[in-house]
Amino acid sequence: MSFFREKIKEYIDYRELLFSLVIKELKVKYKNSALGFFWSFVNPLLLMAVYTFIFSVVFKSKGIQNFPIYLLIGLLPWNFLALSVGASVMGIVGNANLVKKVYFPREFLPASVVFANLVNFMLELLVLFVFLLIFGYKFYFYIPILLLAIVLEILVVIGFCLFFASTNVYYRDVQQLVNVILLLWFFVTPIVYQIEMVPAKLQPILKLNPMASIILLYRAALYKNELPSLLIVGAATISALVAFAIGYATFMRLSASFAKEI
Repeated sequence: MSFFREKIKEYIDYRELLFSLVIKELKVKYKNSALGFFWSFVNPLLLMAVYTFIFSVVFKSKGIQNFPIYLLIGLLPWNFLALSVGASVMGIVGNANLVKKVYFPREFLPASVVFANLVNFMLELLVLFVFLLIFGYKFYFYIPILLLAIVLEILVVIGFCLFFASTNVYYRDVQQLVNVILLLWFFVTPIVYQIEMVPAKLQPILKLNPMASIILLYRAALYKNELPSLLIVGAATISALVAFAIGYATFMRLSASFAKEI
């Protein structure tokens, strides 16, 4: 317990550094961009248009009411994860000079990427809320479920970012492998299809995928406007805590030798 108390105190002491790193990530993301933060409002519209055309016209997805809304509710959380993991994998290696010269909580480097993308994600949710109101969804009654989904996803995203950022220091192939993992992960997550389309015997296995359970929480709150089952809540919570614990433990174990390896 003393370890966690010390780490919490350290995080509080260095909180301004984390804030600065997040601001830096946001500035770099939109450097030389004419629209800047407005891309956070434009992106959901473009995503909805492109994916709706592909899966409604080309592949002719049927049986899902208001498919663009259904799709966007899954895509936005997924993009938050994919963009964060893809950028943070180089978080330690790409900041070698900083890691070697100055002491600070090394986990702040991948975490800053996550929180910068979280800002964009929250702005994108505002666009989604407008569409939900236009189509008559009463999601505002289920904001607590939405907040639970967001918190659990943050844990998952940080866990995977810490894991890949730390292992990439020792095995540089990880940065290439991450792209393959994200591609496969996308298709085993019910983003462009309903989980009910998966054979019943495989559904419990699919729900072990932390993003699968979390996206079901998003859809329960925003699309179905209903309380999720305790099974979904339990699966999402346990898988999120496990993902975070594994990522954090791996990072802590490997971080002592970062300066030597990079």
